[in-house]
Amino acid sequence: MPQGERSDAAKKLLGGLNFLLRGLPFLYQGQEIGMENRTDWRLEEFDDISTLDEYKVALRAGYTEEQALAVVSHFSRDNARTPFQWSSEEGAGFTSGKPWLPLNPNYREVNLAAQRGQPDSVYEFYRSLIALRRSADYAETLVYGETVPWLEEQKNLMAYLRRGEKTLLVAGNFQGEGQSMSLPAPTRKVLLNNLDALSQSGELLHLAPWQLIVFEMDM
Repeated sequence: MPQGERSDAAKKLLGGLNFLLRGLPFLYQGQEIGMENRTDWRLEEFDDISTLDEYKVALRAGYTEEQALAVVSHFSRDNARTPFQWSSEEGAGFTSGKPWLPLNPNYREVNLAAQRGQPDSVYEFYRSLIALRRSADYAETLVYGETVPWLEEQKNLMAYLRRGEKTLLVAGNFQGEGQSMSLPAPTRKVLLNNLDALSQSGELLHLAPWQLIVFEMDM
């Protein structure tokens, strides 16, 4: 996925592909509303000792102060530790005081209050993922079923089968252009789609940019 791709479709794509793998999923540090890394750090704002050490390493390697800051800002663990963005109110609804790390300025647009109850939001998509995993029809497959890769060699595509009492296909397009993929069997029904449209021609599925599809398969 290109650096800087922050669309809701791309956030749902990453969330769905990760959440539906075998293993215990968890939601952490704002991913359920699509919180993003900050891009405007100052050195004195970092709390992570590893970031501060890497900054010194970059200086010793010959980077300028500006270049070193840009490098550590991109990889710092503090990007995932900024306060949760509850609302567009002052302090992101998190605190009326001064938090341990500065807020991401985009909290006025990316926050829970703006997404709750909005069908197309990242937050509601994660609720759909949770509901699917807990459903009586698919819980056994998603919790205990095996994971089988599909079309591993196809570029910018991640697809896998979850096999248990039922068989599901999870497929996501990791590029800004559409692409087609072959299906391993006929489909029964669509369980999740991060976009409004679905294009399928027989044994071929046509994925739009950043599209994630989850099918129940007839196999």
